[in-house]
Amino acid sequence: MVTLTVILVAIGFYFFYQTSERAYPSRTLRVERWMYMKQQPAKSLGAICLITAIFPAIAHWGAVAGVLFFLVTLMTVGSLIVLLTPLRIIGYRSLAVVALVSLLIEITF
Repeated sequence: MVTLTVILVAIGFYFFYQTSERAYPSRTLRVERWMYMKQQPAKSLGAICLITAIFPAIAHWGAVAGVLFFLVTLMTVGSLIVLLTPLRIIGYRSLAVVALVSLLIEITF
């Protein structure tokens, strides 16, 4: 549940980040080009991801703690995206590997 929530928050925030006017679009990936060209559907998908991310947190920890976890995750992931995306330090493959390992650890233990 934790990994799913963090992944959904990251995807939702990244959609909003790429559609902002201040973000410099790299347009190297087809998804990033689509987000740049079709901003309204991208913002809608980002909102759907963020709204969907709050439900597993509430189901796992309860109403207040789930919302608090969602907000803390949103702030943490958001600051990491704003800081690291322009620097191109972390790629999509490394993020996918980290998410997969985290999901496997969460399921195993």
